[in-house]
Amino acid sequence: MIAAEQWYEYQTSYQKYGIDMKPAERRVRSAAPARPAVRGRDKGTAMLLLLLVGLVCVALIIITAYSASITYSINQMLAEEEQIQNEIANLTVELKTATNIETIEERALNELGMTYAEIHEIAYVGGEDIKDFSVALKARAYNE
Repeated sequence: MIAAEQWYEYQTSYQKYGIDMKPAERRVRSAAPARPAVRGRDKGTAMLLLLLVGLVCVALIIITAYSASITYSINQMLAEEEQIQNEIANLTVELKTATNIETIEERALNELGMTYAEIHEIAYVGGEDIKDFSVALKARAYNE
C-alpha cells in the first residue's frame, strides 16, 4: 500500500511539472540530535580544570618575576665586581709608582733630607772592612 501511495504522488508530480522534469524528492525530517545533558560532575570537573590552569598561570608569573629579580641581582653584582676590579687596577698602578726606586730616592732626598754617604762615612757590620763589595759578594756566592 505504501508503494501505491508513492506511485500516486509521483504521478501527480509528473502531471504538475511535466514529463521531462524530475519530481521533487521528499525530504524526510530526521529527529534533531539529542544534546547530551550536562551533568553536575562534568561542571565540577571543568571548574577544577579551569582552576588548575589558573594556578599554573599564576605560578609561571611568580617564577618569571623571581627569575627577573635574581637576574637583576646578578647584574648588580657583576657591575660591582667590575668596579672593584677597576679600583684594584688603579691601586696596583699607584703601588708600583710609589715603590719605584726613583720615587723612593726623590722622596728621600727632597722630603727627608737624606744624602748619599761618602766613602769614609760607611760603617760595616761584622767588623771587617770590605773594600770592593762586588768582589766580596762574588767570593761569598761561589765559596771562594
